[in-house]
Amino acid sequence: MSLGVPQQHISRVETGDRRIDPAELQAFALLYALPIADLLGNEEDE
Repeated sequence: MSLGVPQQHISRVETGDRRIDPAELQAFALLYALPIADLLGNEEDE
């Protein structure tokens, strides 16, 4: 499965250099087979 965007786009999202909209968040969750809540993180985890 692919998001159909360049790898640089993915890397910038993963490092927090680029924000994503809710539809992209859902696509990432499906791609990584994770609940959306897991991708949102938790400030207590940091």
